This record gives sequence, C-alpha cells and structure tokens, in this order.
Amino acid sequence: MFNYIRLDGEFPVIVSEKRAVRPHLTDKKKVKSCPFCPGNEKNTPPPVLERKRPDGSWYIRVFPNVFPFVRPDNAEAYGYHEVVVETDKHDTPLHALPSGHIAEVIEVWGEREYHMYQDPNIQYVSIFKNHGRDAGASIPHAHSQIAGITFIPPRIEYRLRKYPPSPSIHVFSGEFWSVVVPMNPRYAYEVRIVPRFPVYHVYELNYDQRLELARILKVLLQRVTTVVDAYNIAVFTSPRDGMIPLHFEIYPRKNKHAGFELETGAYVVPVAPETAAKFYSAEEVFKNFV
Repeated sequence: MFNYIRLDGEFPVIVSEKRAVRPHLTDKKKVKSCPFCPGNEKNTPPPVLERKRPDGSWYIRVFPNVFPFVRPDNAEAYGYHEVVVETDKHDTPLHALPSGHIAEVIEVWGEREYHMYQDPNIQYVSIFKNHGRDAGASIPHAHSQIAGITFIPPRIEYRLRKYPPSPSIHVFSGEFWSVVVPMNPRYAYEVRIVPRFPVYHVYELNYDQRLELARILKVLLQRVTTVVDAYNIAVFTSPRDGMIPLHFEIYPRKNKHAGFELETGAYVVPVAPETAAKFYSAEEVFKNFV
C-alpha cells in the first residue's frame, strides 16, 4: 500500500492507503469488539504511556496508531502517529469526564508532544480530536490523536505570519484563558480558547492552567453537543522553528462543506459569529466560573 508525502502541489498531501481499511465501529453497544476497551489491549500496539490507578488498571492509554499516516520506519512518510484513549469507559465522551480527568488528558498530550519534539526531524506536532461519525471518528470510544510530521502545514505558516488569524468576539475570560468566537469561521458555532499568558506548547502548562482549560473545554463541548453531537478539536502549538501562542479551536460539524468551498477555499457559514457568541455567552454557560 502506498504511503508517502507530497509537498509540491497547491497544498500538502499525505497519501496513506492503509487508512482506508481501518475499522469503523459505529455501534456504541459493541464494547466487546472495541479495541480501545479494557481487556482488548492485545488488539493495539504496546502502550508508550499509561496513567494507572492504584489497583494497576489504566484510565488513559497511549499507543502507536495501527493505521498511521506517518511512521518512523518510512522515509517517504516519516513521523509519529499515536492514539490517546482518553478513558477506559466505552460510553463516556470527553465532555462527560470530570474536569480533573480532562486536565490529565491535556497533560498527556503535552508529554507526547514534548517526546516527539526530541526527534530533530519533526517540524510540527499536531494534536487533534474527532468526536462523532460526521467529524471523522471511526471508533466511538473517546480518543484523540497526536502526529509528529516533518513539515510545517500551511495554516501554521500563516499563523506564524499573522496571529491572531482573524478578529473575534469575546465571550468569557478566566484567570488564564479566554473564550472567543472568530469573525471568520468555517463552521457554525466555531469557538476558540486562547491564552491570557505567554505559552507556546501544551507541555509548558502547569496544573492550574491545565485545570482551568479543562473546565472551559468541558463547558464548551457540553454546549456544542446541544446542537450537534459531532465536533473536532484542533490544538495549535508552535512548530520547531517559530512561535505562536498555544490555542484551541472547536469545530462543531453542523454544516458540511460542499463544491463551492472545495473549489474556492471560501466558506458559506449558516450561523453568524454574533449569534454564536450569544449562544456561548448565555448566562448559564459559565455560571460556575464566577
């Protein structure tokens, strides 16, 4: 099967035919066949990191992706592609976990980001999460992914030149983080979490910063799932060369991109950012932060 990177066209392409044959487990009741559930560890590679309880059972588990789009043993598509199983509970999504648990997931993201940057070939570490079939998730068990790649993607290059990438509407500020709605969204109800302090990588965050971020992330995702049960989270970190503030973007998958968007790169969004800002700034959303 072909697996290689092309950087000589209009946009970068990673060809990975093996990704086409990965399983799609869409029935949440099929726990016995879920490779991410306890008892099925033999169906995944050995873990590179685990968080365990005193009794020895794991509750966060990280291992190399069985269907990677980059691999450390492939010179034509070199890199690292890992899966972070966020909980041992099959039917519990990230936004239903306690804030302290979410903070540990964020800490694990940072540990793996730091590890990948120890390889001098890695130019950028991408941290992302797909929740729901419409967001690209092939397995419903809560998980995220981390990929270390050998090039800097165009959107990261753009943000190195221009940050913030667009004007925004302020929604909420905590001690360390602010919630804003971009004025140039691609998705209905798109929302961002941006830092109020200098930080450029997930692994730089301390406990208090991770915990507040986890609480905000939980609140926003719970709000998102009142309109659509499919979303993506993109974690923007700094590449090896250059610095951009660490920030998080949530893309609710309420609207689909079609021919016009694919042809032009311009986006038709059915919900105004002003409407989205009111949606997230409703009185009950951040009441527990006061």
